[in-house]
Amino acid sequence: MKIRHLQKIDDANVINDNNKPSEEKVDTGALCNWLKQTTAPQDDSEEEVDSQTSVVLGKWTKTALDEEGTATTIQLKAPKRSIRKAAPATFSTATTASTKEKEPLESHHRQEHIVKLSSDGSVLDGSNQEIAMLNFGVQHDNNVSVIIADFSALSWANKGRMNQYTPVISFCNKDTPETVVSYVMNTSEQWSNNKSAEFYIPKEITSITNGMFLFSLQEKGATNNVNEKQEIWVSKTVGFYTAQNIFNNDMLTVAEPNPNINSLAYLSKNRIDIEDIKSANLGYDFSFGEFPIILGTKFDQYVKLMKLSESLMRNYECFKGFLLLKPTTATSTDRPTVCRFQAIKDKTDPSKNNYYCMLPKEITENAQSYTIAVAIADNNFERIYWSSNQTATVINNFLSNLAQLTNNLQKGFNTSGGLITADNYMLISFDNFIIDTSENQ
Repeated sequence: MKIRHLQKIDDANVINDNNKPSEEKVDTGALCNWLKQTTAPQDDSEEEVDSQTSVVLGKWTKTALDEEGTATTIQLKAPKRSIRKAAPATFSTATTASTKEKEPLESHHRQEHIVKLSSDGSVLDGSNQEIAMLNFGVQHDNNVSVIIADFSALSWANKGRMNQYTPVISFCNKDTPETVVSYVMNTSEQWSNNKSAEFYIPKEITSITNGMFLFSLQEKGATNNVNEKQEIWVSKTVGFYTAQNIFNNDMLTVAEPNPNINSLAYLSKNRIDIEDIKSANLGYDFSFGEFPIILGTKFDQYVKLMKLSESLMRNYECFKGFLLLKPTTATSTDRPTVCRFQAIKDKTDPSKNNYYCMLPKEITENAQSYTIAVAIADNNFERIYWSSNQTATVINNFLSNLAQLTNNLQKGFNTSGGLITADNYMLISFDNFIIDTSENQ
């Protein structure tokens, strides 16, 4: 995954009160060697861009010819890149539907939006059709969807002057357009040649469920067309939306200590295997493998597992998994149950881990419906994928309390010599042991 610097700016960082640029305040971020593969490091050394949290990118490949003319593919290790956290944004509410179709994961991005900017400011798709709306995934996603903007079609007297302009992307909530958050887009050292910039969408933007955005090119100096005046090019407006999520990222860092799994060799109900799929609306999403989703029967205890496969976690470059559950009757302020997935060695390949979550008994104490979701993240929570919200159910039965499973045991089931009362009830101790006539009692 290509992740580069996110640097927040505001209006004051671009134009001051005198209509002159404040050049010192515009930070275009560190330039990357991403598009220049020949300069990529060929050893295991990792470049630290700054003191912020870093994530390791995927592998690069380069094809070379040996002395005999035979082509050889060399795998290169990409350097570390860091992510700057963005400022909070306001958000509204909206919902989206999703039609899902199973498909192997082909990208580390949930969404990859490639857009072209025309000279009149229009934002176009790959078919040169003007874009009205884009899907940014699930609410509270963090740095998992990317926008790649191509500025090459703009009218330039001298296209080599691109490095004198800073590409900026600006967002607002549709309901509060007066509140605008702007960011410097990421560019490679070949910005002047390829004229493309990219931006990984942070949770501060995906928190908005119905918003708008636009692009701008802002001159770094003021010595060109008009002396001492800054040139600014602004695109047309594009809408965006995210699927509403009743959970948020803050809940993940305080995940509850769900039951520790000592062994998978035990009595269990049907396991729920969570897979990655291609969603028509959400890009890459997660499938829970069954519909409706059944969490068990009332008073089940420690027999229901959920599993995230090692391949799924590896594909998304994540190492933490979380299950969140909240009764559908709960209020918006009620805290959900948050359970961690536990890494367990794969029996067929000890070098790999699969990730399991055992449902705590509190979930099956009552027959009810739950809203559930799965979130996976890298170790530093700089990249977080959320599943869409799903509905799951605990099936009801005639039991009113757990003690009914052990008291009132009938004589026909008394194989241990337990004491039976005159009205045919078995004597049970407070710690649920059968009382019999053995000398050890």
